[in-house]
This record gives sequence, C-alpha cells and structure tokens, in this order.
Amino acid sequence: MNFNTHCGLRLGDNLAHVHFARKMAAKYPEHVFTHAAHLAYLNQLLELTWDLPNLRLIPFEYRSADSIDVWKNAGGYWENHKLKYNYGRFYIEFFEMIAAKMGLESPLKRPPDLLFDYPAIKKPANICEPFDCLVVNSAPQSNQWLAYNEKEMESMVEVLARKNSVITTAKTSLRVPCTGDCKPPLSVTAIGTLSLYCKYIVMVATGPSWPTFNVWNTESIKRRIILNGTEDVNIAPNTVTVRTCGEALKMCEMEGII
Repeated sequence: MNFNTHCGLRLGDNLAHVHFARKMAAKYPEHVFTHAAHLAYLNQLLELTWDLPNLRLIPFEYRSADSIDVWKNAGGYWENHKLKYNYGRFYIEFFEMIAAKMGLESPLKRPPDLLFDYPAIKKPANICEPFDCLVVNSAPQSNQWLAYNEKEMESMVEVLARKNSVITTAKTSLRVPCTGDCKPPLSVTAIGTLSLYCKYIVMVATGPSWPTFNVWNTESIKRRIILNGTEDVNIAPNTVTVRTCGEALKMCEMEGII
C-alpha cells in the first residue's frame, strides 16, 4: 500500500516529517511512503532517504488527491493543542495522529526518538575539523523566533569568538568561517555532521539547526542553546531554550563558555 503525505511549509517542517516517514518505512517495509515537498527542498531531503527504497520524495505540485497534509498546524492542530509549547511531547502526539490516519502505529514513543539518525549524517563533510562552537545564525523563515535580529546575532558571534573557535551557518562581517563559504556550501545534513565535532551549539530554531539534533552528539555536545519564540525544544540532553541573544550570552557566561 502507498501512503501519501505532503507539507507545503519550510525545510524544517519537512525534515521533521521525513524523520517520521523514515521510521514508518523501516517499521512497515511492505508499504511505500511518498512525501511531497517544494522542489527547492528536495535535494536537502533526499539525503534522508538514500537507504530506504520504500520512502520516496516528489515535488509538491505532484502530490496525490488522497495525500495527508502533515504541516503541524493543518486545520489548526498545533494552535489548539495543549502541548503546543512542548516541542518533543507535541510531536510524539502529532505523529501518533498521522500514523492513525494511515491505520498504522507510530514507532516514535518518546521525545528522544525525534533525534535524527539517518546514515548520511555520518558521511564526512568537507569541513569536519573540530570547532569549539557552531552558531546557527541563519534567519528563521516561519516566524518561530520573531526576535531574530541580524546585528544582535553578529554581536553574539563576536563575543563567542573571543574565547572560542567558531563557525556560523550564515555569513557575518567577522573573521570567522561560515558553512556557506565551503565549496560546495554545506547542506543541512553536512551541518549535522559538523555538529559531531563541536563542544557547544548556539542556534536559531530554523532548518539548518535540526540535523544537529542527532543521536551521535548527545554526549559530545556539552551545551546546546536554542533561540526560539514560544516552544521549548526538549529532545536532547544538555539543551536549554532561550528567547533572546542576551539570555543566550548569560547562559554562556554562567557556564564559562565566554
């Protein structure tokens, strides 16, 4: 049987779903899972599917008539949910609901099950030297952190770089390396690989941040600080969610990072 899904939102939303689809494809190898996303995201998402022949990706405009909309707020699901500010527990219940629509059971049972574990993260990236700190300073695209300010982010990078070797995901005016300067620029999966070689991550809740939430760095990351608007992202150890760059820097100061 073929189960069809689609998500018309951004890369991060699709990454979360394709992780779920991977688990479904592995649990139910007799079924085919086809997900539709915007063409601009397909190359990034394909890295999640290489090892599963029954998991397929197609352009959004080719979604089938019976496709399930897997955006978390389709029909107001997220905004009306009692756990909407608890990222991990919300997504466990959300994926249970999606699986039930298919007449199947979700393999994701606990928030740590949301950590990425697809093999491409373990592939060497063209930057995989150790850095003290990875800063995901890319602008959020789905209003998840309305307080984003490019100048504040750059000031925070400057402070972090005084004591640490730092790499960012978006270019700054500072003399720190950026994943976008690599040739070719690092994909979100390669940024996940890069996270295996960092002690600290300070990140905006946006597409490039999600593959850094993976099973292989849960012990090596000493502190992960995620800048998000309302949701607390609670799926990995040593993780704290803050609302402002000031709070992030205060946390860094308290823990001797700066």
